[in-house]
Amino acid sequence: MVQRKKTGREIAELDKFPSENPNTVLRADETGTILFSNPAGQFLLREWNTKVGDRLPERITRLISDALASERKIEFEESFGEQTCMFVLAPIIKEGYVNIYGIDITVRKKAEEAMRKSEERYRSYVEATGELGWTTNAESEVVEDIPTWRNFTGQTFEEIKGSGWTKALHPDDLGNTLRVWRQAIKKKSGYEVEYRVRRRDGVYRHFMARGVPLFNKDGSVREWVGTCIDITERKKAEELLLEQSMVIGSAPDAIISTDSSFVIKSWNKAAEQILGWMAAEVIGKASTSIFNIVYPTLNRVTREQALKELMNTGFWKGEVIYHKKDGSPIPVSVSVSLVKDRKGDVSGTVAVVHDISKRKRRVKFLKETRRDLNRAQAVAKTGSWRLNVQRNVLLWSDENHRIFGVPKGTAMTYGSFLEKVHPEDRKFVDRKWKAALRGEPYDIEHRIIVDGEVKWVRERAELEFDSDGTLLGGFGATQEITDLVEMRQKLEDALVQVEVFANQMEELAEKRAEELKDTQRLAAIGATAGMVGHDLRNPLQAIVGDLYLLGCDLASMPEGEEKEGMKESIAAIKKSVDYIDKIIQDLQDYARPIKPAAQETDFEELCSEVLFKDDFPENIDATYWVDEKARKVIADPELLRRILTNLINNAVQAMPDGGRLEIQACEKDGDFVITVQDSGVGISKEIRPKLFMPLFTTKSKGQGFGLAVVKRLTEALGGTVTLESEEGKGTKFLVRLPQRG
Repeated sequence: MVQRKKTGREIAELDKFPSENPNTVLRADETGTILFSNPAGQFLLREWNTKVGDRLPERITRLISDALASERKIEFEESFGEQTCMFVLAPIIKEGYVNIYGIDITVRKKAEEAMRKSEERYRSYVEATGELGWTTNAESEVVEDIPTWRNFTGQTFEEIKGSGWTKALHPDDLGNTLRVWRQAIKKKSGYEVEYRVRRRDGVYRHFMARGVPLFNKDGSVREWVGTCIDITERKKAEELLLEQSMVIGSAPDAIISTDSSFVIKSWNKAAEQILGWMAAEVIGKASTSIFNIVYPTLNRVTREQALKELMNTGFWKGEVIYHKKDGSPIPVSVSVSLVKDRKGDVSGTVAVVHDISKRKRRVKFLKETRRDLNRAQAVAKTGSWRLNVQRNVLLWSDENHRIFGVPKGTAMTYGSFLEKVHPEDRKFVDRKWKAALRGEPYDIEHRIIVDGEVKWVRERAELEFDSDGTLLGGFGATQEITDLVEMRQKLEDALVQVEVFANQMEELAEKRAEELKDTQRLAAIGATAGMVGHDLRNPLQAIVGDLYLLGCDLASMPEGEEKEGMKESIAAIKKSVDYIDKIIQDLQDYARPIKPAAQETDFEELCSEVLFKDDFPENIDATYWVDEKARKVIADPELLRRILTNLINNAVQAMPDGGRLEIQACEKDGDFVITVQDSGVGISKEIRPKLFMPLFTTKSKGQGFGLAVVKRLTEALGGTVTLESEEGKGTKFLVRLPQRG
């Protein structure tokens, strides 16, 4: 039985490497047609007088059908002269075929025959050794006394008669034992089975039971004889070996054993993964020919020194360079121990090999990261520091030393740090630091003195406290912001200047508006437009130039809250400048003579450019649709852009809380028609007639030229503009232009 289990395990391994397998591996479909044969299977095909592509013998084909139908493996034996083979049919149900694995069991069969003969020969020997020898009748019932069994189990003869002996078996083993017995009786063949037997003190022991039949002359079974061997200690040893094998096999480190000549004896899975060689490739070879170790080691140890320490102390550990199967080097940590036999002589070594390539890469990465961090801090002008409470020192980065003008390596304390702070800022800094020690945030800007020069820095810190509030340490960053402070001042000055110009322009526009009368309106607008173009555009251009230069300076500065704040300030100033420029443009568009320059214009592309600008409100859902026939229009593109821009701005201002904006363009009755519709507040009937008059507005901000310019530019293109509106629902403007300019 042991041999059969071993054979089964060997067969289970055959599927892994069919081409290299020395045992038979075949594959056949449900009709018995041979689909595959490894080299070892060719002898079997010759015996069966068939080949790949032909069908197997009928008896084998029937077994294949049975295996596929039952979805279970089928075993059978077949002899070829003096050779006997055991075969397993393994059905692959989903694929509809069967794998056939075969192994030569001639030796085992001969051993079984020899075993049967030896059972009779050594029956008296079994009784003399104290093993549990036994006999039963042909039906496996105890009819004669078995003293050795009774002495071990404590049962009486009456209790073991018949099948009573089975009551001493462990309940979990009874079913399998009876099944093996029945098969043996049916086949009239010997058997082996393992089970646990309860000793007279209640302790279960493991036994290997082996039984063989004795036959009458007519071939019928006369009786069964056998023996039960206590294998408890062997089982414990096997379990221990299995456990050790599992530990070694699942270990993350390579575990390798050699003999006293350093010839490899064992090689676990981790060794295969780390070094690339499979166990079969290296077992039996000298380890020196496999590893190609680089000496001296990473610890600067020579081969002779390592061997001397190993032989003198029985142990050596170090870091070396091995070479993998592909020839690539790999750094490893090696721990080698000598193995000695019972006499104390060296019988071999055991080595544990740990891959340290990741650790080496991490160390290299940390060094590079530290170097890169120092470079990054220098570029960003941002240093870092850590507070060591135990030593009462501040540990500064290289950049922190540079910012404060303190030589590297200089020991720093809180007191020496305060000495570098501007005298007028020391009380402020000290007050904020003490507040931070109480748990308040530490994020301040202050001045320092470096070689007689005043610099601005921003300091932030995170302090660490235990559960009792005791300071454990702290980490902080120092950013040099002298350039940022100066730029911030320039931006504030520019913003003040823009606001002054804006107020002056609005005051001037309001003043001139009061002067306008019906007969003087156009002349006053013209004069205002000329004055605005001369008196306000020139300073606006200067502001735009300053904004550009500030933007260039800002782009070269490191990212941070200060930079983002300045970006927002520049954007706000630019928005104000754009607003002033629009008022100037509206004034000039209304007052100047207009000479359209008609040309073919892609209105759909124009809509996309005007509608989806960066500053378009996110709370307005804007869409546009241009009929294919109306996409190309003959008109002045700049005038069309001004018309569309003013109508969109008017719609956006009518929807302060958001809404929908729809733009459509189509050809109607030979004309090009633009529709701009919003879902805003709508326009009352009373003020509709005044909407296209210059200087008329219902908004708190603006001068009332937007729609007046739309009307004037539309008429310059030979068209008309009208509107439809309903209070609370929205307004729709319709611009109708000649299709061909």
